[in-house]
Order: sequence, then structure tokens, then C-alpha cells
Amino acid sequence: SYNEVQKYLKHHLTMLFQFTHESQFLEVAKLIIYCMEDKKELEISALIKETVINSTLLEYISDDLLTHNFIQSVNPGESLTEVSLLESIAALRITLTISAQVLCTWYLGETSNKEENKKIFNHFLATLTKFFLKKKDTQPYFYFLKQIVRNYGIQ
Repeated sequence: SYNEVQKYLKHHLTMLFQFTHESQFLEVAKLIIYCMEDKKELEISALIKETVINSTLLEYISDDLLTHNFIQSVNPGESLTEVSLLESIAALRITLTISAQVLCTWYLGETSNKEENKKIFNHFLATLTKFFLKKKDTQPYFYFLKQIVRNYGIQ
């Protein structure tokens, strides 16, 4: 079952960290985060319909932003070996990437259903704003800005 596979994966990753030299922790952590990002993208790919913003996607992203109220600093040798923290980092990065895409798509006028989603978009925007007021000048804040510039330039 899916839960058994996930349990095995967490156990395997914990073992991997036990036998990895401390100097390699960052590289292993990056690899795990990238893999978990791919998994998270697959989970929500059904909500993303090309560049169309829909209420289900906006609600999902808003809920994700509300659940990511942790933001810890990552200390090599300590938190990098916590698989659950790496999962949270991956989930947050995907949430921020999609948030940047939604924000730019909305304001660049690349969505055709603005009127029907205006109320839920305003809720999403308020949630995103609150998130960044709490997390100003942190890694997630700069990651979000980087995603906007990477995908849309500095227009």
C-alpha cells in the first residue's frame, strides 16, 4: 500500500543519513527535497489546468499557505536529517511556486474566468499577504520572488 511504501522510504532515508558523511548532508537533503517536490507536483497536477485559475486550486493553495506556519532555519547535521522537515520544505516550495504562477497569471491577464473566481482569489491574495507579512526577509519570501522573476522576468 501507499502508506507502507512511504514508511519504507522514510526508514531508508533515515538510514541513508546515518551512513552519509556530514559534508554530504546538504546534497542528500537537496535530492530528497527535489524528489518530494516532484511527488507533490503530481498530487496537485489535476488541480492545475494549463494556465486556468480555478476555485479548487485557489482554495488548495490558500489552505497550504495556512498550514506552513513553521519556517525553521535548516542547520546542517541537525534538521537536514529530519525527513518530515524535508517533506515540509518541498511542500512549501511547490505551494510558493504555484502561488507565484497564480499571482502572475491573474495580474498579467492570462486568465479568462476572473469574474467567477474573484472572491476566492481575493481570499488567496489575503492569505498570501498574511503569510509574507509573517515571513518577510526569510528564505520562503525570497524563494517566492525568485519564482516570479524566473518565470516572468522583471517586467
